[in-house]
Amino acid sequence: MSKKIFASNEDISKLYDEALQAVKERMEKLKTLKFAANEKKTVSVSFDIPDAKDDKKATLLFKPDAWIKMYALINSFSTEVEWHGTASRVDETTFMVDDILLFPHQVSAATVTSDQKAYEEWVDSLDNDTFDRLRFHGHSHVNMATSPSGVDREYRNNILRGFGTPRDDTDYFYVFLIGNKRGEIEAEIYDLQNNAMYSNDEIDVEVELADGDSLKRFVDTAKELTKPPIAPAVQKQSKSPTPYYTPSREYTNYFGGTAGTPAKSSQSKSGQDNKKSSNKAPNSSAPKCRTYNYYGYGVGDEDYGDDDQGYPYHDYYSGYYYGGSRR
Repeated sequence: MSKKIFASNEDISKLYDEALQAVKERMEKLKTLKFAANEKKTVSVSFDIPDAKDDKKATLLFKPDAWIKMYALINSFSTEVEWHGTASRVDETTFMVDDILLFPHQVSAATVTSDQKAYEEWVDSLDNDTFDRLRFHGHSHVNMATSPSGVDREYRNNILRGFGTPRDDTDYFYVFLIGNKRGEIEAEIYDLQNNAMYSNDEIDVEVELADGDSLKRFVDTAKELTKPPIAPAVQKQSKSPTPYYTPSREYTNYFGGTAGTPAKSSQSKSGQDNKKSSNKAPNSSAPKCRTYNYYGYGVGDEDYGDDDQGYPYHDYYSGYYYGGSRR
């Protein structure tokens, strides 16, 4: 909400009444005060002047060229850099910056310093219309925070002192801005004509596009039209295929068991159990799993003979990876 820059006649009258009441109260206390012989007899009255605010906010518009030029300076310089701009009032609370102007100055990592003589010559070179609309000053804080320094405050106060008291035939206002490479902005608008000062969250900064829309509204529309992707439903599987196999693994569906279940080891010290297992006929009573192994044979097919049992990994290369079916 905007704050008053200077006290109005109404504010001064109210302040006078409050001050008079404070003096009267102080005078009553004088009756009980005791002063030493050499003590200076003075009475002082102090009170705070309230910071008057209202519910108004301001809008700071930029023409696209002005916005591009300003951020080109901020992003291209590794030091601080400053600039002026031409600005005009759109309505009571809306201000438009339409161009960025450069002037001679010295720069360093944390300061900007104008060459006063060169600066005055540059100002004198401006035409009357440009000079009258020279109502914007900005500078970069590079990668630092955009809070105004003491030097920044002093500079702003000097600019404002040059305006004088507003009249009916004037339109006094000035815009100050600090930006950095992170896209952060600190801004203040001093509308002396309407006795209102706006800062930071009291200012909506927007870029006016050629079609009359604003860059902010364009981005807001994009956010409304874009949504995060919907995660696909994960199908729960009772058993997952073993990702890596070694020659010691066999699958029991090869021997009449359930597909995908590792068989118990058939090795023994004597090697006789292996021999018995290899000569043992498939279990005809076990459920047959119609899968296709790496070589195309189906478990349970009549033409799948004992000679084909030398490849024990048919389940891995079946329904999971080679298009076979389980049932």
